[in-house]
Amino acid sequence: MLRDSMPRDHGMLFDFGKPRQIAMWMKDTKISLDMIFADSAGRVIGIAENTVPYSTATIAVSEPVKAVFEVNAGTARRIGLKPGGRLIHPIFKGGG
Repeated sequence: MLRDSMPRDHGMLFDFGKPRQIAMWMKDTKISLDMIFADSAGRVIGIAENTVPYSTATIAVSEPVKAVFEVNAGTARRIGLKPGGRLIHPIFKGGG
């Protein structure tokens, strides 16, 4: 929130602990993002690409999620990430 930019290969990981329904928005966000929704194993459940800065529209997926990884808009497409892919991080089961 309130950032003017984010370095190309950086992101923000939001860990919600136990998987649950999550709704995000872009209300105070100046830059467009890709929001990557993941389950407790790091499996990508859904991706909201090129979100709209300052929008109050809710962004969600139908399944419970453990985490949302926000990266610069266009990153998911650039790296070929799609639902069913996997995020690797210690917060995820087996995420090294």
